[in-house]
Amino acid sequence: KTFLDHLPADLPLALVYAQHIDPGFEQQLPQVVGRHNAWQIRTCEPEHRLSHGEVLVVPVEQRLRFSPEGRVQLSRETWPGLYQPAIAAVIDEVRQTFAPACGAVVFSGMGEDGVDACSRMHNQGMPVWTQSADSAACAVMPEAVRAAGVSSLQGNPEQLATAMRRWMEQESVAAL
Repeated sequence: KTFLDHLPADLPLALVYAQHIDPGFEQQLPQVVGRHNAWQIRTCEPEHRLSHGEVLVVPVEQRLRFSPEGRVQLSRETWPGLYQPAIAAVIDEVRQTFAPACGAVVFSGMGEDGVDACSRMHNQGMPVWTQSADSAACAVMPEAVRAAGVSSLQGNPEQLATAMRRWMEQESVAAL
């Protein structure tokens, strides 16, 4: 939420947001995360295509995939691993569909289930950033990614939002 509160929603950017949460909280998450910012927080709807200024919340009990055209596909297939949604599966799906125009920002979390997928993303030249341990409620996930040597930037949510804004501005200039 703090990251989104400090990141302008008018950037040419869409975000996919995965968090290990209880399924009962999933419907409230968009309201909580979207409060006090201009981002459009969306729950997954089949065939939806990501648009700039959107944050797509990954469902807990449905498996998210993207079609080759980048449209949302949902199934009752279970997520692999212990945690729901599986962060590694989400990162891999984003990487496989949107590479090279994607990256990952890993925030506070208790599991280490995203490390291997972050390594795959990093090895293909896409950015992986992590929340700093001192600003995380639980630093296990971002620290595991950092310890794997695949995080190119660490910071608190405000610093990561500033870096994202600057990076997107540089990408826009480079595209010209």
